[in-house]
Amino acid sequence: MKFSTFQEMTIELDPNEQTRRSLYGSFFRILSATHDFEIGASSEDLITGFAGLGLASERDPLTGSLPTFSELHFLETQGIANTIKIIVGEGQVFDDRVVFGGTNVPVEVKNFGDRLANVFSPGAPKVVPAGGSVALSVSNADRRRAIYKNIGASEVALSTSGSYVGHFLAPGETFETTCTGALNAVSSGTAGLVSVLEEKVV
Repeated sequence: MKFSTFQEMTIELDPNEQTRRSLYGSFFRILSATHDFEIGASSEDLITGFAGLGLASERDPLTGSLPTFSELHFLETQGIANTIKIIVGEGQVFDDRVVFGGTNVPVEVKNFGDRLANVFSPGAPKVVPAGGSVALSVSNADRRRAIYKNIGASEVALSTSGSYVGHFLAPGETFETTCTGALNAVSSGTAGLVSVLEEKVV
């Protein structure tokens, strides 16, 4: 039996630094980051990277092969030094550690009885105005997962800002994340439509 393999590392980026690291794998997951940055695998386009984001290759349904990348491209875009902790590997790895960053972090302790179940919370599709943006999800520590699908006819960008940058979602494509931060959809000039499904703890 061949087990999945992975490595965990820390990437230090100076303000506005751009670097490529020779890293082999079929997935990566960002454990933490000082702030948002840009990341891309091999020759793929750069997308907005943030703590909690993870991307993995999909196995070819015909051949069973798993596409891999040989390097990751990092770009610091906010003019501030960034410390990124990331896992890169091949196969599938589960990491359920809870990590608290900083000092004097207030932690609220609750009994298991306070957290009864995970529920799905679907909402009405979000209309992305032409040349504008719309909030898809607000910051919510109780959110465990969010699934966004472009059900419109034009491409939109999933971004933490109101600019047309980030992860580009073509019509019919779906994006899933465990990030609990806020996320917006931005159009390039044509109105769009995005469905949102959130899994929350109650």
